[in-house]
Amino acid sequence: IMGAGILGLPYAYANTGWLFGIIFQLMALYFSVTGCQLLSYCTSVTKQPGSFYTVVSAVNKKLTPVVDVVVFCMTFGVGVAYLISIGDLMPKSLSSLCCTEELLTDRLTWVFLGWCFAVPFSCMHNIDALKWTSGICFLFLIFNTFLVVIYSMPNSLDACADQDLDDDSEPCRGDKNVLPTDATGFIKVFSIFIFALGCQTNAFAFLNELETPTTTRIKNLFRVSITSAAAIYILFGCSSYSTYGASIHSDSIINYPAKD
Repeated sequence: IMGAGILGLPYAYANTGWLFGIIFQLMALYFSVTGCQLLSYCTSVTKQPGSFYTVVSAVNKKLTPVVDVVVFCMTFGVGVAYLISIGDLMPKSLSSLCCTEELLTDRLTWVFLGWCFAVPFSCMHNIDALKWTSGICFLFLIFNTFLVVIYSMPNSLDACADQDLDDDSEPCRGDKNVLPTDATGFIKVFSIFIFALGCQTNAFAFLNELETPTTTRIKNLFRVSITSAAAIYILFGCSSYSTYGASIHSDSIINYPAKD
C-alpha cells in the first residue's frame, strides 16, 4: 500500500489545511477498505484463483476485454507515476549532495534506471516474492516519516536553515491553517489522498496467497494494513505541514542545502 503516494501528501495538506487533510485521509481509508472487502466478497462466488477477469466473467464474458483494458491503463498509469517521481527527485537529491556529474543528474538517466529496476520485479509470479524488497522499502518510508516528525517538533532541527532555494523571494515556511483558503486547490488534491492508499489491483493476489482465507482473516487483513498505512500517512502529512505550512516549497519533501 505504502509507496510513492506519500510524496504528494505535503502538497495535499498545504491545500487542505489541518482539518480537511485528516478528513480526506480518513475518507480514503474508508473507501479503500470497503473496496477491498467488496472484491473479497466477489471471489467467494467466482472461479479460483480470483481475479478481475473471473469476477467480470461471472457477470458477462463479453465484458472481459473491457476490464483488461481498464486494469492495464490503471497499472500503466501507476508505473508512469513512479518513473516521474524517480526522474523528478533523484537528480535533485544528487545535486543537493554536490554531485556535478552531468549523467548522474540527468532526468532521463534515472527514468531509465528506474525502469530497469522495476521490470524484473514486475514479472514475479507471486506477490510473496516481493516480501523482502517491499519490507526494505517500508523501512525507508518509516525512516523518512520519523525524520519529518523530528523536523516538525518545536525547538528541534531547522528545516529552513541554510537553504539554497530556487526563489529567494518566497519564504521557506507558509501559513498554517485549520481550514483551506483556496477552494480550487482544496478540491483538486482529493485524488492524492485516494492514490496514496490505492491497493485494489493487488487485492486478489493477497486473497489467493492468504493461508486459510476465512471471512474474519480477510477483514482483519484489509482493516489492519490499510488503517496502519493511513495512520502513518496522517502523521507524515501533518508533520510536513507543521514544518512548512502552505508555502510553495511544501510540494516536495526534498530540501536543498546551501551549496557552500
